[in-house]
Amino acid sequence: MRVSRAGKIHKSLLTDFAKKKKKKKLSGIDPTLRDSSLRDECKELQTKYLSKYINATRAAREAVHPTTEAVEALQGEFTCHPSSWYETS
Repeated sequence: MRVSRAGKIHKSLLTDFAKKKKKKKLSGIDPTLRDSSLRDECKELQTKYLSKYINATRAAREAVHPTTEAVEALQGEFTCHPSSWYETS
């Protein structure tokens, strides 16, 4: 896979930013008691909201399923007969 020049520059900037961030601590901001658990809390929130989205999507799909089946059944019965309303000259 070939990486574009812009991609290389972007990667370089991100690497430089990460190095500077490691070297320099944020001034004026003291660590909190929760710092060690923030990643775990983030993962819990991510799981919570993603599962909520998945469940809502599944419920919507199940609610629409009978209608989708009815439309597909009717679609097979529909035949377009030649007529002047759609013919082009």
